[in-house]
Amino acid sequence: MSQYADILTLLDSSLTSKEVDHCLANHKLIHDCKTKGFKTLEKMGLIVMPEKGESRVFLTKVEARKIAADAAKLMAKGKTLKESADKLGVKESTLKHHVARRRQGKPIKNINQKIAEVIKLVNEDGYRFLEAARRAGASHQSLRYQMQKRGYKYNFKTVRVEAIK
Repeated sequence: MSQYADILTLLDSSLTSKEVDHCLANHKLIHDCKTKGFKTLEKMGLIVMPEKGESRVFLTKVEARKIAADAAKLMAKGKTLKESADKLGVKESTLKHHVARRRQGKPIKNINQKIAEVIKLVNEDGYRFLEAARRAGASHQSLRYQMQKRGYKYNFKTVRVEAIK
């Protein structure tokens, strides 16, 4: 019975005094177990309480950027991700997440490099424009717009990137 049901039935006087004592004893037992724990049963080896895991440490954005930048410097010197994580005092998975998220250690291609790569893939390697844009890691719409601004266009009939005349 729930505590509220016990109180309601007690107010209705439908419980005997023996049943009231029994309910109170059960509530006291549960209360004692929650507050005091099961130390005697643990000592006897009848139950094993689970160990509490490590509490998670959350980094602020500033700390995460600093750790990612430091890790990028260490990896540029030849350290592995695990060695960098040990040196910086964070978990390897945390460091991997922040390095990837901040794009530290990886050069970011600018639009001119992407356009040059797409032109090479289309004209020399024979790729279609959409596939070449995907391989360059750029949106085909933005590439088409940027190429047009720089004087290039993709010819669908000849499957080549040509200079605008």
